[in-house]
Amino acid sequence: MTLFELARLQHAFDLSRGFADLPFAQGTTAGDDAERLGKQEFALMGLAGEVGEVAGILKRARREAALSGRVEAGILGGLEGEIADVLAYVLKLATTADIDMESAYLSKMALNAHRFRRRQTGEPPGLSLCGPPGSGKTSVARALMEGSSGNRAIYIEQFEENPFLGDVQVPNCVFDADQSQRWFLSRMEEFLASQSDLDVVLDQDPTAIVAVYSALLHDQGRLTRDAMLDHLSRLVGMEVQRAEILAARRVILLDAPASVLAQRCISKFGSPPDERFLDDLRIRFAAIFGQLPNVIIVDASQPLVTVISQVQSLLHNHLPSIETRAGATLRSGDAGGLGKAEK
Repeated sequence: MTLFELARLQHAFDLSRGFADLPFAQGTTAGDDAERLGKQEFALMGLAGEVGEVAGILKRARREAALSGRVEAGILGGLEGEIADVLAYVLKLATTADIDMESAYLSKMALNAHRFRRRQTGEPPGLSLCGPPGSGKTSVARALMEGSSGNRAIYIEQFEENPFLGDVQVPNCVFDADQSQRWFLSRMEEFLASQSDLDVVLDQDPTAIVAVYSALLHDQGRLTRDAMLDHLSRLVGMEVQRAEILAARRVILLDAPASVLAQRCISKFGSPPDERFLDDLRIRFAAIFGQLPNVIIVDASQPLVTVISQVQSLLHNHLPSIETRAGATLRSGDAGGLGKAEK
């Protein structure tokens, strides 16, 4: 069974036994929010109690080992049931808070892939670019490719080759959003699988494919919950399977005002995009990447040659301070260091 199914089963069981209607502050007149808060507190207290039961079993086992030098058979026998009770109360708490545990867990794991980074062992860390359309990702990546001495592998996202792609900024545009996103993920997976110990640059961060664009399509009603979960699962799997490339990567978020992005999109695509759509994308990118510890925001409204120069500087600079600076911003004149972090 999935976590979603387990949560539904737990809630059905609680309803059948009258446990689902046990708010901590029953009878409140403050409305549904106060009653829900009471139920969350009740579930949390139960969870704390069950965690205490697990701790008690381990404490007794540790005490026995300290006194006798061994752990008696059976002393850990109750651990399985108590851990199951912990899960039951986690499911109760998620249900009272209307949290989809599977989606929340996979989304958190995708962000943890950036937060918990593998210690570098001397190899050049990977670099990925991300940002809304018109931010200059592909132009920067191509410039890096032209300046490469041949020991750098650069991924260019050829979106125009996607046979399933539709106009994501038009909500009523009919296209196979699921297959379109799978195509992007598959191309990224194929590229990463073909690399060994080369210095890798990606002109799209894999997290953006799912956490920004798949999430947008899901919010628009074009992706089902199951499809969104599958994309998240593939993203986390990619982070695990290609950790030698991804686990120490730095991310450059290219950002510019929607008006600047719109003008560049006209030059590139020949049609004016909706600036409200671009603003929505900027908000989504900022929400996902803005506070991650391996991200530097580059002001992409600067001339392209300046942006390229700054990214090139970052590519050749390991930037040890990046580990403690989330969402730091690099502006003109700061190519060798970090600017002030934007909140």
